[in-house]
Amino acid sequence: MEIVEKRTLEEYLDTYENISFSANGERLTVKEILTPLRQNDDVYQEFYNSIFKNKKLGGISLESYYKLLTYTFTKTMVGKYEIPFELEKKINEIIISLKAVINYLKAKENIATKSIDKIEISQELKNAVLGEVDEALTPLEKAIYIYLKLCKYLTYDAKFYLSDGYTEQQPHKSLDNLKDINLDKNRIVCYEFNMLYAKFLQSIGLKPVIFGRENYSENHETLEILVSNLILAADSTISFFKNDLTNAKLGLPLKGLKCQTKNEMAEKEFNVALNKVYEIIKKEENRSLNEFDFFQKDYQVLNSKKFKIPLKERVEIMCNALSSSSLIDMDLMSYALELKDILFTKEELLENVFFTALGMKKDEELFLVAILAFNEYGFKNKEEETKYYLYHQKSFQEITKEEIIALIQNEELENNSNLSMLIGDVYNDREVKRDK
Repeated sequence: MEIVEKRTLEEYLDTYENISFSANGERLTVKEILTPLRQNDDVYQEFYNSIFKNKKLGGISLESYYKLLTYTFTKTMVGKYEIPFELEKKINEIIISLKAVINYLKAKENIATKSIDKIEISQELKNAVLGEVDEALTPLEKAIYIYLKLCKYLTYDAKFYLSDGYTEQQPHKSLDNLKDINLDKNRIVCYEFNMLYAKFLQSIGLKPVIFGRENYSENHETLEILVSNLILAADSTISFFKNDLTNAKLGLPLKGLKCQTKNEMAEKEFNVALNKVYEIIKKEENRSLNEFDFFQKDYQVLNSKKFKIPLKERVEIMCNALSSSSLIDMDLMSYALELKDILFTKEELLENVFFTALGMKKDEELFLVAILAFNEYGFKNKEEETKYYLYHQKSFQEITKEEIIALIQNEELENNSNLSMLIGDVYNDREVKRDK
């Protein structure tokens, strides 16, 4: 196999720098395309920041520059020439950031984005979210602050999750529903969170855009804003469980709020702002620990003893933590998933402990419940020793395997692949496959 030696950047420029390419009727030479990226860091950063302030870059439209840089890099440089690490890094971050900005600008014309103006927010929710916001915060810090506050006050609607978007008397179909959301009536779905967040952002002078649908309430949505020198993306329900609505309440790292633009200065600005807002909210709440923090702290003390906490005792610790929690519905089940990962090893979760969230239907009402099972000897070793519990309304009720099967067969309890692995296949038309 013949090895082709890559040529140097200088050789590349000798060959290409005066060659020009065109996109959308606009033309630049390779030298004009690459020169801003080969300057010192300060000059380059100024060029990078201009992506977020101007409609033109290098004298042409952002979209044309994006196409020309992408073509130049992928078609004439990659695999053929030795590209210095710093130059390649700058090319990649300009391409990624330009794409994010272009998509953002196009999304301003989305039907979803235009519908933000129609929204009304309850005065109670406004006061709760914005009541203590410091006007000295930067726009980026305010955007993060509002996101965290909304996540703390709102919770995902378990009934919507359980019924895959139940349509009978659907409360989430209309924009009018948003004005009724408050601290008590706080169950929402992804697109409602985005619309509320968008309206709050609009109220502080930012211009959010929404991706994901043509008609309201049809699909999952995400939101983006151009703020400072970055694009901030928000998706509070990136997963039904392990989402930011719960993460914010438990003090866990946010997963759905991200810097979409890839630049060291921009990412540093985002992370500094995020940490600052975390501290502000802790001070507002006048406490350093939430219930999950307390749990972890207490458990670490217990676990620091020389002997290992017996499995049965750890199951009891989990049950007590859930029964005494202030969380509800999806947040509570998300909390349970965090607890089991702390309390049990991966091997124990395969052989000794089982926990899954399911839907239960009683008197035409849907409930979010869970099945907990544990066996000190191992599910496969002594099946008869397995203890089963139904978790509902913050209490654990012992139940037999046969009773679980009967509930499934009567279509009162959902089945899923995880539960089938434990109790065997049980026929039920309501078997579901959801993101856990």
